[in-house]
Amino acid sequence: MKRFVALTLAVLALSLAAFAQTPVQAMIDFGLVGKWSIDCYGPDSTTFTPTGDVVQAEVIFGDGAHHSTLVYSSAERVDNARLRANIRTYGSEGQNFLTVVILKRGDGRIQTVSSVSSDGTVLIKDGVLVRSGAEIPSQGKCW
Repeated sequence: MKRFVALTLAVLALSLAAFAQTPVQAMIDFGLVGKWSIDCYGPDSTTFTPTGDVVQAEVIFGDGAHHSTLVYSSAERVDNARLRANIRTYGSEGQNFLTVVILKRGDGRIQTVSSVSSDGTVLIKDGVLVRSGAEIPSQGKCW
């Protein structure tokens, strides 16, 4: 009987893995692909674009003076309102990851509510930057 239960669980796990969404599918289903901004008429924006099996986010701040591209290498729906994703970052110490949780609010705006680096450092907690105490602003979809 134990063998049957173990085999059944293994088959179930493989079946679920086979139907797991790719990062691109998860982010499309969440409605994240496209341009987002605090103010769609302002200079700052984040544009999420599927590229192969990952999603790239082009982040522009301050009239284009500050520009970066983030690579979302994995993503999964936590529930209807939250998406958990891993962002690959590159620095002097090599490749690292940030795990973020993005909340889609009732008004359709998104907000990063959690960010933890691969070394366990909490950067954003409950929508607030830990270091400064500043709230992470929400962004609306720009059409």
